[in-house]
Amino acid sequence: MLEESGRVVAIEGDRAWVAIKRQSGCQGCDVRAGCGQGALAGMGSGKIVQISVINHLNACEGDPVTIGMTESALLRVAVQVYLWPLLGMLFFAVMANLAGFADSAVAFAGLLGLGSGFVLVSWFQRRGASSGDLRPLLLRICNEP
Repeated sequence: MLEESGRVVAIEGDRAWVAIKRQSGCQGCDVRAGCGQGALAGMGSGKIVQISVINHLNACEGDPVTIGMTESALLRVAVQVYLWPLLGMLFFAVMANLAGFADSAVAFAGLLGLGSGFVLVSWFQRRGASSGDLRPLLLRICNEP
């Protein structure tokens, strides 16, 4: 289970909005000074992200909480977000190439496949969000130090 600490910033019905500080793994890496990924992560680090979770623990606004997500759910989300658009782009481009279309038409088919992949991801995300298996969970209310 992957866990992240945050603070409840709002309650809406049976849901709690939890603010977490988005961080990069670069803080623990030895080569962060010479890495381009570290430079990119540094530009976006420190931003606050709000996540909606089901408030089954009856947390109140201002409570420090821990939210979590299973590794398998995170892997499924990553595969959906990255793999489906890529496969759509490649499939459409290869099919257009095999059909003998010009290079510009093959490139357009690739873009069409990329867009189709994003539509597929959106459908998977809506289906997963409605079933609740891909959403973070409210694990516990923490005590302030």
